[in-house]
Amino acid sequence: MNSVFTTLLFNNELKMFDEHWQRLITHAQYFNFFIPQKYTVLQDLNSKLLNITKPQRIRISLFSDNYLIELQDYILPSFKIYEGVSVVLSNILTHDQLGKFKTSNYLPYYLAYTQAQKLGFFEALLCNHQGYVTDGSKSGILLYKNNTLTVLQGGLDSIMRNKAINYAKSLNVDIDYTYLKPKELLGEILLTNSLFGVVSVNKPQSELSKLIIKHCKP
Repeated sequence: MNSVFTTLLFNNELKMFDEHWQRLITHAQYFNFFIPQKYTVLQDLNSKLLNITKPQRIRISLFSDNYLIELQDYILPSFKIYEGVSVVLSNILTHDQLGKFKTSNYLPYYLAYTQAQKLGFFEALLCNHQGYVTDGSKSGILLYKNNTLTVLQGGLDSIMRNKAINYAKSLNVDIDYTYLKPKELLGEILLTNSLFGVVSVNKPQSELSKLIIKHCKP
């Protein structure tokens, strides 16, 4: 593991840059990586985005002594994914310590996603070594049931998941933070990601899930 990174969306404007930046430097501090000035990175990023009109997938990486900004043309997701997606439980486990950080050591997530794609699923859910579901291979996880939005613990602090949580709070929805095993995932499962927003596993059922999906669309 030689870097930490974050991936965000540019679609006419930078989406949630401040939130991504704060998480990125928190992770860099843990590993004693180089932390450039925020102003310098923003200036560099804006110069790269000059005259670009297409949506971009932006990856900012921090290393021990420098940083890197990478841009890639991004096709916004089809409306179909907001009508519901499918998931499979992977047999690949997350790292109990590194799983809380977005690092270049993401092989478990890559393998789980590849596994899911080969089987025809949109996403794979991963557990830690204690058997608790922590993350999707490329998404955070929320569970909604009986006016309570449950935030699964043990994985990455998802930026889009936090946006969904804050929106739910504004609607007076109860928020619960806990660890759950696969058999305990009873309710509507929502997947969160900074590039596609929020999608529901299977067709969205509740009014809340529909509102969250709409609120978080890129």
